[in-house]
Amino acid sequence: MSIFSVILLVSFISCEQNLTSEPEKPVFNSKYMNNSESDEPDKICANHWYADRLFYPYSSFGWMPCDDDPEENIDGDECAYLWAAYNPFWDEDLLFQACDQSIPASLPSMTGFIKIEFRYPSMKWDFMWAHYWIVKRKIGVNGSWSTVYTYTVPLEPISSAPDTSWTDTSINLWTFENIVYYRVYGKVWSEESSTAPEIYWDCRLSK
Repeated sequence: MSIFSVILLVSFISCEQNLTSEPEKPVFNSKYMNNSESDEPDKICANHWYADRLFYPYSSFGWMPCDDDPEENIDGDECAYLWAAYNPFWDEDLLFQACDQSIPASLPSMTGFIKIEFRYPSMKWDFMWAHYWIVKRKIGVNGSWSTVYTYTVPLEPISSAPDTSWTDTSINLWTFENIVYYRVYGKVWSEESSTAPEIYWDCRLSK
């Protein structure tokens, strides 16, 4: 039996069926689901499971905003937005952290983007649930933005803290004579955060 055949045999429960206990971890950390007795796929509980990149934006999820609320039907995009906006912990489920909150219309901006003083531009940011973290760079006030680093966030459940830092070793700040800007974005499937925090090093001032 192939890996994909095994994946398709994995079955999940809805939020209403059982939300008080941790569901059994699926094989291969996959979220593919299929009901062997029906052509319709089973819903996955968004309170427990993140819509990682093995899903699709239109995948079906069940979500209970607050304890005892009726279960709502949401899609993969909405599940990803909820986790990004309301669950800042890499090792916790969403559960009811979005209770009484609305579903964001898009992927929120990354937070906690700061400089680390070093010979090379070094930076870090807060963890945010996404499929990828993208660092973009611009050199000079009139330069253009380009992607210089992409981190693929591990599939959920994440077994250890992801690396939320990066150093641009291509620029030596001791000899650099311009201004360099950086932005960090979250990305789910093909969608990036609509806004991004920015930091910069201005090496013109020390020359």
